[in-house]
Amino acid sequence: MTPTYPGVYIQELPSPVHTIAGVATSITAFVGYTARGIDNRAELVFSFGDFERLFGGLASDSELSYAVQQFFGNGGTQAYVVRSPRTGALGAQVIFNSLTFTALSSGSWANGQLFVDVDYNNLYQNVKGTVALTAGSANITGTGTSFQSSLKAGQFLVFASDATKTPYRILSISSDTSLKLDANYAGAAAPSSTAIVSADPTAFNLTVTNLVDGTVEAFPNVSLNSSRQNYVLAVVNDPDNGSELLSISLGGAPPVNPPAMTGIVGAAIIAGAVVVATTGATLAGTAALTQGSATVAGTGTAFGTALQVGQSLVFAADPTFTQYQVGAIANDTSLTLSSKYAGANAVGSNISGLNAGATADFGIRLSVSSPSTAPAPLPLNIKVFPKLAPVPQTISGLAAKVQSAINSALAVQMPGASVTCSVSAIGASQSIRVNALIPQFPDAVITIAAPAAGLSDGAT
Repeated sequence: MTPTYPGVYIQELPSPVHTIAGVATSITAFVGYTARGIDNRAELVFSFGDFERLFGGLASDSELSYAVQQFFGNGGTQAYVVRSPRTGALGAQVIFNSLTFTALSSGSWANGQLFVDVDYNNLYQNVKGTVALTAGSANITGTGTSFQSSLKAGQFLVFASDATKTPYRILSISSDTSLKLDANYAGAAAPSSTAIVSADPTAFNLTVTNLVDGTVEAFPNVSLNSSRQNYVLAVVNDPDNGSELLSISLGGAPPVNPPAMTGIVGAAIIAGAVVVATTGATLAGTAALTQGSATVAGTGTAFGTALQVGQSLVFAADPTFTQYQVGAIANDTSLTLSSKYAGANAVGSNISGLNAGATADFGIRLSVSSPSTAPAPLPLNIKVFPKLAPVPQTISGLAAKVQSAINSALAVQMPGASVTCSVSAIGASQSIRVNALIPQFPDAVITIAAPAAGLSDGAT
């Protein structure tokens, strides 16, 4: 207030006492047993659909479920529900290494219905070049490497030649081709090994799926290192932002390696190699190749009769399995590619001519190693690539094709069973990972092998 002339001024001050705001009186709390749901935690629901999603809907042994249905059926709009577990009820558990995963909802419903998936996709990067490893030495020498610009002290290296896949911490980097580990290399000597690098060797990706309602929880890049912000126990067990499906506890000393990747993971593959194996035919003779040139000179070849303009070729001397189209054929020993050869020079390289589709019926044999007696109708011989059918050109395409073929066979032979095929990428290596769900056998371990007679081997 600003006085403008003499007189009496009155200023009303707001009272520090606030009126009591009205609150809804129709909010109801329900406490009791439900088919499923997080134990002893109040959940706010706005409809019976919410209740079905969180607590499983109507259950013959749950009076609470019928009370909630009638509450909303008679105009109720908001309720809190607390699930009380039965006396002695325990949550389903599974143990990975020293980590125990326990369902937050007690009871037998979760057995075989909560799917815990572990992978390492995109957590490791490929190290450029190769390294020479000496048993018992901490010194690493690189060839074609750039240690100073691509690596840092404190990061961890895993070497392809080391069967134990032990992570080694980088102590110091002296040049682009020389570094020192903080511990002596314990594996066998290797004159030329590739490597991958990670800032945290205990990191992994965790995905939890509720197979009952399809709920998926993803926790990427969590760690077993308790000093990190992404410590898996802190992330997953966080009451506000963590898992709504399970909790994690640690038994014993923290493990030095992450849990093993779930599912079965095939060997690293190159999509081009699969295409050559399924659609290619080795031509007679060999080829001389020059990097940067489109001219191919043959020895003992019959280009004129064996090939056609526009057909794709793959040269054994090129480890990338790059496809080159035939641009022109001069004679049986000379042709021109439609693009310049990008691989290393080669004098006598074998040649594969690719067909439009598979050269035979390629398949796999699906079975299990656990339980010891395979449930009927396993094992199954499954056709993946029919003769003359096109073969996918990428790893993701191959994974999708394998998944489709297996699930089509299981839908007929073993209803309820299914597989999920995905790409496992660690560094520059890619492989196909298969997770399976076998009814009545939630812990079954599947195997994929060469098929029986009548199908060509599509497994290896």
